[in-house]
Amino acid sequence: MLAILLTQALTGAAAFGTATPPGGPPQSATSAGFISIVTTQAVTNAGGTLSGSANGATAAVTVPAGATTNGANVEISAGIPDTINAGPGNTVVADFSVALVDQSSGVKMAGPFTPPISLTITNPSILATDTVVMVTAPGQTTTVSGATVAAGTATVTFTNDPNFAVISSAATTTTPTTTPASPASPASPASPASPSAATPAISGATSVVTGKPFLGEGLLAGLLVLSGLVVFGTIVWRRRRRVA
Repeated sequence: MLAILLTQALTGAAAFGTATPPGGPPQSATSAGFISIVTTQAVTNAGGTLSGSANGATAAVTVPAGATTNGANVEISAGIPDTINAGPGNTVVADFSVALVDQSSGVKMAGPFTPPISLTITNPSILATDTVVMVTAPGQTTTVSGATVAAGTATVTFTNDPNFAVISSAATTTTPTTTPASPASPASPASPASPSAATPAISGATSVVTGKPFLGEGLLAGLLVLSGLVVFGTIVWRRRRRVA
């Protein structure tokens, strides 16, 4: 009974094209940091789909009919996001490599594949502001301009089997520079009023007299002296007259 169940399980697995991936990812994947095969599946020239998960993300690959002439083994590989070098200032959120391998020779197929193959990566950490890049070597990336990125998903189509990474670019944080307020300047002493400044007249006010009345006082003093001389002269004249 156990032998029958095992046989059925293997038969069903073969029907769906799944098998334990032999060996590892192709050199083009491992050299860029995509070091582990997630899943592999055989597809015919009628196309097919497969998916696999790694590091909290899932990759779903769709090979349309006619993309390959005689079919292929589709391999999905992944690397540890923290170890993949996607360039300075870039953080890898999710990463998958897709390779189509010739079923007879085991050699990676170069493409181009027409119609294009599609890959959808899902991960709750993907933001709409993230970017999809192709990683050809550590630190060497090319932005995929036709990629569609939304919150939680990133979709891209390709004609060659590349290494993809969803990256988050580190935003440059600019600390606003605050200029300390200048200390308040001490109050300047009031400037003396200009002599020509007009002073509004106040009705009924006494006119302001500037300076001392030297002329009037001088005349008064002169009159007093003159009067004293006249009186003194009169007295002297009367005394002389009496003596005579």
